[in-house]
Amino acid sequence: SNRQAQIRTMLSLTLKGVFKAEQKQFDAAIEQFKSAIALDYRYTPAHLVLGNTYFELKNYNAAMESYKNTISVDPNNIQAYLMLGSTYYVECQKAEAQKALQTVLKLNPNVPMAQNNLAWMYAENGENLDEAIQLAEAAKKRVPGFVQSLDTLGWAYYKKGNYPKALENLTAAVQAGVKDPGVYYHLGLVYMKTGEQPKARDAFRQALNLDPKFEKADEIRAMLK
Repeated sequence: SNRQAQIRTMLSLTLKGVFKAEQKQFDAAIEQFKSAIALDYRYTPAHLVLGNTYFELKNYNAAMESYKNTISVDPNNIQAYLMLGSTYYVECQKAEAQKALQTVLKLNPNVPMAQNNLAWMYAENGENLDEAIQLAEAAKKRVPGFVQSLDTLGWAYYKKGNYPKALENLTAAVQAGVKDPGVYYHLGLVYMKTGEQPKARDAFRQALNLDPKFEKADEIRAMLK
């Protein structure tokens, strides 16, 4: 039938676009996705990958628009809300980012990425710390190798003043072979609170080794003086 032929064409255009995006041919990819959407605006896979392509290009306004278009057609699209949350977060629209992630967890309370990211935002702001710990613990249980959840948990426990639990989770993240300067920065702060200055300095140096331009680098250098 005509409809089946149309769906095949849209799928083919979308897959070609994904292939082009993987080859870093972003303009060509965007053309393919837009062609698929032109055939049927309700075809959400094309909106979603169009958003992801814009996100990769750091064109966050266009990414947001694509994710919102996905949601306008499919109000229960978890992936679109997840990515919308990430886009808002990058754009420093923290309240909007939280709302998007809260919506994901209303649609499905067991999405580890949403649990972790919302917990992270709460911990960063020093708010809802008990809920942050609950969410991050849930993410850790669902995905045992989810290193970000260990960092999030460590950070939330640090903000709550529970340094033994903070240390336990951050040490586990380091033992998992994490290469994130933020984890070592957090670990250094915990060691400072537990009075283990040499270990704190080691952790801070490790953060700088991983990324000398890390956002907390100046703060760390001041502490190492």
